[in-house]
Amino acid sequence: MCSMSSSNYVPASPASNTRPIIFLGLDGAEPKLLIKWMAEGLLPNIASIYNQGLSGKIEVLPGLGDGATWPTLLSGVNPGRHGRYFRRQFKPGSYKKKLYALETDMLYEPFWSELTKVGKKVAILDLPYCKIENDSSSLQITNWLVHDRYSDPSSYPASFAEEILREFGDDPLGGDSDRGGRDADSLAKLTDMLLLRIEMKEKMLLKTLQGKQRDLVMTSFNEPHDIGHMCWHYHDPCDPNHDVEWVRKHGDPIKRVYMRIDEAIGKIFKCVGEDTLVMLFAGLGMEPNITANGVLDQVLARIDGIQSPRKRKILYGARLRGYPEVALKIARKLDSYYRMYMTSRRHFFATEHNENSGAIRFNLKGREPLGKISPQMFDTVCDTLIRKLLNIKNSETGGPLVKKVIKVRQSYHGERLAWLPDLMVCWDRRAPLNAIESPEIGRIEGIHSWGRTGDHSASAMLMLRGRGIKPGQLEKPPSIVDIPVTIASMLGVTLTGLDGHAFSVT
Repeated sequence: MCSMSSSNYVPASPASNTRPIIFLGLDGAEPKLLIKWMAEGLLPNIASIYNQGLSGKIEVLPGLGDGATWPTLLSGVNPGRHGRYFRRQFKPGSYKKKLYALETDMLYEPFWSELTKVGKKVAILDLPYCKIENDSSSLQITNWLVHDRYSDPSSYPASFAEEILREFGDDPLGGDSDRGGRDADSLAKLTDMLLLRIEMKEKMLLKTLQGKQRDLVMTSFNEPHDIGHMCWHYHDPCDPNHDVEWVRKHGDPIKRVYMRIDEAIGKIFKCVGEDTLVMLFAGLGMEPNITANGVLDQVLARIDGIQSPRKRKILYGARLRGYPEVALKIARKLDSYYRMYMTSRRHFFATEHNENSGAIRFNLKGREPLGKISPQMFDTVCDTLIRKLLNIKNSETGGPLVKKVIKVRQSYHGERLAWLPDLMVCWDRRAPLNAIESPEIGRIEGIHSWGRTGDHSASAMLMLRGRGIKPGQLEKPPSIVDIPVTIASMLGVTLTGLDGHAFSVT
């Protein structure tokens, strides 16, 4: 276990601001929409932070998505050190995929564990991708009302989750907003359930905040994430699936969710008092889900000059013939072995990732069991592949398919770098995709998302309000890894061994 020790803190000077801090996350909230609706007077409580405090953009993780952002924010180290970039990711030393398990795979403690070691009292209330730390100086609950539930709700102490579930109930979505239907009635019900979740979180927070005084309270409203994925087409009149009649009847679901969260934040303000410093983080944002993730492996196979692995054909045939479950299990195994065999013959292949960017892994000698590319040829092959990817066009517009390609080794570092892809392909989302083409791949049709109409943008913002903080804009956009170090600094503790630096808030 590679974790920070108690020697990794230095008490700050007596002049440091050690007032209580409340961190409010708006998971998946789009900064452009926040700014627009604040200007229109629809989000008065969030606007009070924005207008009376310090705000600005946050530099996010190049090419990566929400599943890497929150573990980075909570640990204070980049994905090359904590190793998480997606729910299902490549298993080093094999051609298999695995679920990233926070409890066993996350090497680093959350940054607040250092705060509790020096006597700070913290409450960590339902943050995304957060594991429980057994610490008597903290109150914690996780996997309650989150976008991507890993397991049943848990807490420290264990009785806290039991109390929350007994008093406020469990997630009406069961931790998965994708499992419902995509029809109009189902999405209307989804919106109502998300509004209910906000009310549940609001009541839990108000009860908890009225209890024991804490130095740091961190929580997140995760509903912008769910509604942004599922209902972007009802918000965006340019979306081909936009339904004017549905919106006239139900309203803009994203706006309704943001406004209800703003209302909850207003009640929280009244509860915490004027002396509390408020920090609000919004991101990663949302935009139209234009993606070529579904055909990326086919593109790579054509560039590689090799047949793309077929997708679960044995299992499909077994199901079609009505075979019993035992035969279906064998079919799944055979399909899996076939795909791993075909992958081992490739020079590069796609791995799973958020639809904001495609993830590519090289079949590297010395790292993969049957590697094809020598370490000495890595950069040459990488540059050639990038050039061919940038040459692919949107068949209808003639514009580029790819906005940019991120070399992971140049953007990240750490002992878990081999857990990450080698390249991240960021899609150009200025125009819809139906077909793509280039001299290397020919023409590929049927480009589409797997079902969500909204997906993450590369946008995030931070707002801070409190006595001593002058209104204005941050001089330079801080990085996501700077946030935990800055929180600790404001509480009089200097953390070392992390990737970020504290930025000035005065």
